[in-house]
Amino acid sequence: MRSFQDFFKNRRETWIVGGFFLLISLAIFAQFPLQGSLPGNTDTLLAISLSNQILQKVGAFFAGHFSDPTVLYPSSGVLAYGENCYGLAALFVVFELLTQSEIVGYYLFISTIFALNGFAVTRLALSFVGDLRAAVLAGLAFTFSGFVLGNVDDPNVVFVFFPVKAFVYLIRGLRQKDPRALCIGCLFSGLQIWFGFYLFVYQSFLLVLLLLALFVIDFRSLRSFVLSRSFRS
Repeated sequence: MRSFQDFFKNRRETWIVGGFFLLISLAIFAQFPLQGSLPGNTDTLLAISLSNQILQKVGAFFAGHFSDPTVLYPSSGVLAYGENCYGLAALFVVFELLTQSEIVGYYLFISTIFALNGFAVTRLALSFVGDLRAAVLAGLAFTFSGFVLGNVDDPNVVFVFFPVKAFVYLIRGLRQKDPRALCIGCLFSGLQIWFGFYLFVYQSFLLVLLLLALFVIDFRSLRSFVLSRSFRS
């Protein structure tokens, strides 16, 4: 059982690490609102267009237009609007409503995505190393790598928070035989389908590989245990 001091310390480290990555992301992407520009012209514009569709539908619903059967559905062009990223679009809508600006809203949106990535990768690294500084370095190396920054216009491709957090809890659950951690890991894994279908498929393959690796490790441990018992007898 963890003490109150340990609980407080972990929560404090969580806020410090999350705030650290958020400040760096806000500083790096401050060029967008300062220049009055957006980070790209493909998925960025798609997210803005889809968010406008969502706001129009929500407005029509509250205006009493119940006769429209699609009033609660964001868009009629499912393939055109990439609706496997509906969760990201909804997140952007929140920032757009708060700032009343598409540029500033998208700036906060993309900064939040990168901060969550860094936080998640740091937590995953802590599953294998005991040094928080090394884990933060791993988070920085991944979050602001060339590939991720090069795909800043594709948030559905680079937003890895849910798959990484899923593996954090799944690894913990398997190591500690903790069903609660396993359930949380499965929940994070399932949520990914609302934030990007590509990563949802990729994480499914990685999950199978993880389970196979753990099975091999457990099988070898069981085999060593049986052999040691045989030699003793």
